[in-house]
Amino acid sequence: MMSINCNGGKIIVLGGGSRGIFFIRMLVTKIGREVAAIVDNYVEGHDAIRYRLKEAGINDIPLYCSLEEALEHTSPEEVNILFMMTPEWTHLDLFRKAIGSGFHVFLEKPIATTPEDCKDIYNISITTDKIVQVGFVLRYSPFYQRIKQIVKSGKLGKILVIQMNERMTLQHGTAFKRLWHRLKKYTGGFINEKCCHDIDLMCWMMENQASPCEVFSLGGIGFSCHKNTPLLCAECDLDKCPWRDIGVDSLKNINGTAYFDATSAGIGKCVFHSDADVYDHQTVNIRFADGSHGIFTAVAMSGKHGRDILIHGTDGYLEGSLEEGIIKYTDYWSNETEIVELGDLDPHGGGDYTVVSEFLKCIGSGIKPISTVEDGLRASLIAFAADKSVATGLNVKL
Repeated sequence: MMSINCNGGKIIVLGGGSRGIFFIRMLVTKIGREVAAIVDNYVEGHDAIRYRLKEAGINDIPLYCSLEEALEHTSPEEVNILFMMTPEWTHLDLFRKAIGSGFHVFLEKPIATTPEDCKDIYNISITTDKIVQVGFVLRYSPFYQRIKQIVKSGKLGKILVIQMNERMTLQHGTAFKRLWHRLKKYTGGFINEKCCHDIDLMCWMMENQASPCEVFSLGGIGFSCHKNTPLLCAECDLDKCPWRDIGVDSLKNINGTAYFDATSAGIGKCVFHSDADVYDHQTVNIRFADGSHGIFTAVAMSGKHGRDILIHGTDGYLEGSLEEGIIKYTDYWSNETEIVELGDLDPHGGGDYTVVSEFLKCIGSGIKPISTVEDGLRASLIAFAADKSVATGLNVKL
């Protein structure tokens, strides 16, 4: 266990879903911080939250159904840090209450589901002197940190094109068919929900060169459509279906009994009967003010999962694979190639611990985090513009 030195007090975590539980476990067992309360308005799932925490050796964290209730039972002199791990459609009201109560806030990405809510969150954020950090975890990965260093050094010259790809496994992609992630009203769209931090990475790499100014995008719903199957997997004889009964593990559960609220499509429902309205494959083209451009492609279900990046510069070329932890960059003038091997990395590139610990350090030092609400606003506005472009077939100015 490593204790992170900072001036902050105890912590409240909003949201007891998989991401919230993951962060609580990290805070308590790896960083050595005290979580004073958990807030989750799905009361029926509280027993499942307790069960999952007990599995991790964590007991006796009070559970409340609202932030107001939690504040009644905690002292502001002791508790001044809030991790907002709830689904993004809930963020605006909770963020307003958190800032109004004087919290330092870790705001999970994406910051909201509509342009209006994103802008409201930004406007609220600039009224506080507290630390507000957006959970763009990939910025904190050693993989993308190293690429950022190479770009910033000027070794690649002027960036002409950035190409980035994300591919999810067949099973991971079913979240966008079965869970709340499947509907635009809950997510703001596929790119906003799943890939806003990829869009952010592209802008981050370009921040010292040019700003994004125009978006064109292609996308659609193509997977898990138009197949004559029963409504429930349990009634189906397609035993080799790659999407059979997938999705239950990501829900709150106790010993195999799943707990889900009205936002879920239901347990064991065939993906070919999904009411999903978010895209499951999409390409986003971003033009920057200096004429350079970025291309990002996301596929919700693929036989090869992972993230990769290519950067074409005037003086050099870079390629990297996140999961393999390998970065190669070539200098055109010397014709020399350098290889950076970081070892196998998880889907977040090892950034989860760092994004949390750096937030706590920022509180102690008063230093602005490297992922801000302004960054979250920009990434989401690009995502919304991309969906508008798909719908209209037109370029969308930023």
